[in-house]
This record gives sequence, C-alpha cells and structure tokens, in this order.
Amino acid sequence: MEEVYDESLHIEHWAKSDVPVPDEVPFEEDELITSFALDKGEPIIKESTGYMGNYGPDLMHWYHYGAVMIWSPDVNARLLLTQSATSQLNWISYFTPTKQISDAEATMMEFMLSTGLNSNHRTEKEANYNAIADWLINRNDKDLLLQLNTTLLQSYFVKIDAAKWVIVLSSLSPGITTQFFEKLTETITLPLLEQLVALLREMTADKRLHNIAATQIDKLPHYFESVYHQTADRVNSQTLGYLFWFTKNAAPAAKWMQEMAAILTKDLRRSYVHKILVPLVLSVKDSSELANRLRQSSRDYLQQRADQQPQPLPNWSRPLPVGAHNSGVWQILKAFLESPTEQVFDYRKNQSERAALEDAIDRVTIDLKTETIKKGSPHTLRITKTQAAYQRQMKYWKEDVALLEKLNK
Repeated sequence: MEEVYDESLHIEHWAKSDVPVPDEVPFEEDELITSFALDKGEPIIKESTGYMGNYGPDLMHWYHYGAVMIWSPDVNARLLLTQSATSQLNWISYFTPTKQISDAEATMMEFMLSTGLNSNHRTEKEANYNAIADWLINRNDKDLLLQLNTTLLQSYFVKIDAAKWVIVLSSLSPGITTQFFEKLTETITLPLLEQLVALLREMTADKRLHNIAATQIDKLPHYFESVYHQTADRVNSQTLGYLFWFTKNAAPAAKWMQEMAAILTKDLRRSYVHKILVPLVLSVKDSSELANRLRQSSRDYLQQRADQQPQPLPNWSRPLPVGAHNSGVWQILKAFLESPTEQVFDYRKNQSERAALEDAIDRVTIDLKTETIKKGSPHTLRITKTQAAYQRQMKYWKEDVALLEKLNK
C-alpha cells in the first residue's frame, strides 16, 4: 500500500514542568514553525507494531518530532474548555495560589466551575476536586456556591473532602452557610447523605460551625427517611459510626435516637445485618439508646431467622424455575423435574441441542448440575438433581445462629 489512508497530528507532553499538561491541543501542520516538512527527513522516533507471531507488521506508523509549544493566555483560556476534568482541576490548582493569571483565564475558570467540568469516567479517579475548595478559599469567591444549580453543587459536594468543606464554610457568614445547606439538601441521594454526615462530624468539632451543625443533625432523620424511601441501598459503616459519635458528642434528643433507630432498622437485609450493622454494634464500647436499639433490632432479626431452620425437600421433585423463558427447552425436563424419585437425566443429542439445554439451565437458579459424557456419538449431557438450595440455606442459617450468639454474649 503506497497511499496514505488516514493521518492525524497531536501533541504529547515529554518535558517535566510545573505548568499543568494539556490533555489535547488541536492544531494544523501550517501552525508549526519548522525548517523542514514533516514528511521529509527522519523523525526523532519512528514506531510501528513490528511482526506479531504469524502476522506481519500492520500499516500504522507513528512519527515523533521534538517541538517547543508556545501559546498565549488567551489561547490557554480557550484550551481549558476542551480539557478533561482532571486537567481542568490541575489548572485550577496551578492558578489558585498565584496572581499570574490573565483576566481571560480567570473568567474561564469561573465559567467552567459554574457550568461543570468535562467529566471523564476513565480518569475520574485521578481528579482532585479539592482544588475547587482551594479556589473558593483563596479567591474568596463566596458567591459562586449559591450561584451553582443544585445538581452541580451536589456533584461538587460529594467529591470534595469534608475537611475542605469545613474551611470553605468557615469563611462564609452564618446566613450564607444556612442558604448553602438549604440548596444542598433540596434533594437527597445516598452518596450525598454519607458525605453530609461526614461533614457534620467535622463541623461539630469546630466552634464556629457547631450551631449550624446541630441544626443539620436534628434534620438527619428526615434526610435518612427520604433516602431510604428512594433506594434499597443503605449507608456504609463509617456513616453509622458517625451517628454513634453524634449520640455521645452532639447530645441529640431521645426522640431523635428513636426515629433514627426506627429508620435504620426498617426493611433489614441479611447482608447488611451481617456485614455492616452487627459488626459495628459489637465494636461500640459506649452505650447509647441508638446503639441499644440497633443491637436489639439486630438480635430480633437474627432470632427470627434462627427459629426457622431450613429443612430438606421431602423427595427429588423440583419445580420449574421461575423466569424460564425457553418453554420448549424446559418441556424436555418437565417430567424429570416433577419425578419424586429420578435423580439423573441423560440427554443424548447433537452438540447444538445439548448446548441449548445446558445454556437454559445455566441461566436460572435451580438444583441441577450438568456434565458432558463424551463416550459414544453423539455425546450425552448428564443432568443431576442436587440439594444445593438446602445446603446454601443451611450455611446461611448456621451463620445467623453464630452471629446471634455473639450478640447475646
């Protein structure tokens, strides 16, 4: 192939610098100041895939040239709009402590923060949203928070550390801080609730914010009820630990603890009781009405499960699985499943028919296991009834009994 099928130019950052590295810088070849054409002479590095096992090299080649990139503050301001959130936040961190920022760049920073950054899920973990808090603090930008729409404010809120929010809120007047919480809590999600509880824990220890924190702590039962009504997910162990801390250090009323206990123990799920609730209750050294109520609710829940020891099915009859979509396939097994004595069913068919039946079994939860007997032609798909459901239930029951014993000690 002698013709160029496709080509593109882009800039990669090679040198070390205190200046943040732009993600993408679009440019045209005629914007380069060179003493030679790019398709003449040899580049600094020339790359291709090379030979790959039984395959020859592909037709893609990369040509690397060294260059110095020079751009003005006005161009930089325009480039900021095209960058990823990670790059934008790096630029915010760079400009926060310095006065070497042009009016165009400062205006662009305000515009980006007020309209939202270019989120990229692939690099989101690398993004340091604390840079936004530092910008607000160092630039004394008190109006920006209340100018943000609720969705964007909440997005920033859950991504900035609670300790940083304490510094931001400490710089605001009580009136603006109250407006901030009113706007923040117009709608409540689980991530926002967990971050809010963490922030209130930090604020309670700060004399300047203690009263505002107390007001928000009083509203927590309402916030929890709102979230738990929306989703079956529950707050993490750290958040529950902060609630216990409030009972000791924020002196909430007895009614608050009763309401919180009722909300936290409504519609309990086994996994949450085992992984979150009971381990935390057992780790709490200081007694409180909230901890005692959660302990008793957990004990009642586990006792109810312990009183219902699973029993094996009386025979080998098994019901058709719920949600079995391929009725034709399941009709093959219907008589076998209904039989109280048959345990093994041999299905000697061609590969496509065996695969269809095996796939149907794999797609549902049912006490069957399969193996392929390769003796003879066609091969045989052997289907065997098991006690898997009973064994799984017994495993859970034993775990429930063991955890109950720990609570009763």
